[in-house]
Amino acid sequence: MMISLLRLTASSEKHEAVLRILQSIVPATLAKPGCLNCGVYEEYDAEHTILYSEQWYSEEDLYKHIQSNQFLRILSAMDFAKDPPQISFHEISNTKHLELVENLRYRNDLSSPSEDLI
Repeated sequence: MMISLLRLTASSEKHEAVLRILQSIVPATLAKPGCLNCGVYEEYDAEHTILYSEQWYSEEDLYKHIQSNQFLRILSAMDFAKDPPQISFHEISNTKHLELVENLRYRNDLSSPSEDLI
């Protein structure tokens, strides 16, 4: 699995335009073969930093997407960043779910308190 993360801050004049560009890409990206998830988010900070994330089944699926014309819209959104945007690609080889939390939190007898509660 591959995860792509884009983090950027746009000027106040361009902020809504960047959001619109990235939000308009989401449905088409989700429809692409190999796309597992895609979304646009805003951080709760003074600059309302914009986060755009994609999750892909394989490296090949991500690479095809980057080479597509649709990815040019992501690059155009990056052009509106007031500081250099941060883009990163993560290859995930192992994923854990709620069972990790359950195993770590409740692996001992439930009647005994956790060490950090003592």
